[in-house]
Amino acid sequence: MGTDLIDRAGLAQDFDEAIDGLEAGLVSCPVELWQTSMWIVPRTDPWVWPKPGTNPVPERTEEAIQIFSSVANIAYHCLWFLDFYVSVEPGFQSPDYMRGGPEEMAWPADGAAPIHDWVFPSDVLLRYLAHGRDNARQRLASVSEAELAAPCPPGHPHAGKTLSELLQVNLRHVREHGVQIHDFLVGHGVDLTRPAGQ
Repeated sequence: MGTDLIDRAGLAQDFDEAIDGLEAGLVSCPVELWQTSMWIVPRTDPWVWPKPGTNPVPERTEEAIQIFSSVANIAYHCLWFLDFYVSVEPGFQSPDYMRGGPEEMAWPADGAAPIHDWVFPSDVLLRYLAHGRDNARQRLASVSEAELAAPCPPGHPHAGKTLSELLQVNLRHVREHGVQIHDFLVGHGVDLTRPAGQ
């Protein structure tokens, strides 16, 4: 590895394996489980309910917040941050076919995460997954040591961490959500070696 801040080849392989795991879940998830919550989302989870003393917007109900743990929403969230976290540069934009998703919606007046009653279909998220995979590979192949050592700017969710550190956060994030989806589907008898519907 020499003086490199990261083992580029090893990290690229780790990303590929983590993305493979997530992809298996998206390919195998049956339609009837796509919008199913994988766990109960309580009001105490960060960002899903307004702070004490603030009334929730009318659409924020116990039932509505369960969308946050759906297979579709967790997959979208994971892929959006995969894309966002390969760079510390300002001005990030998701591809045009992903614009306006939950991570890009304006937050409502109650100061908690936006409630949405729709999700991206699996074919769109699989397209975004391919984009994220290519983006991660290209970034790891071309990033300079100076860029790896550059800190995330103020206002970034990981402000102060270097890009090298952020890539590790990104990898753990993809692994975590890929495992959650995998375990949920296996628990519902889904064979992840076969595409949905076969």
